[in-house]
Amino acid sequence: MQKDVYGDELEQTKMPFKHFALRTAHAERCTEFYHDVFELSKNNKDKDDPNFFLSDGNMTLAIPQ
Repeated sequence: MQKDVYGDELEQTKMPFKHFALRTAHAERCTEFYHDVFELSKNNKDKDDPNFFLSDGNMTLAIPQ
């Protein structure tokens, strides 16, 4: 039965996620969009890493090149 698949209440996650990735054909343009619109700070720690990273201080968005 469908009722068995869905719980009545969502269980609290014990470990919140702190990062996620977004794949796009236009990584640099997408990075600029999230920086400008959502005011996420660019956070490229490793200059040899071609990927883009943005953060709001809690969550990190990775955009692979």
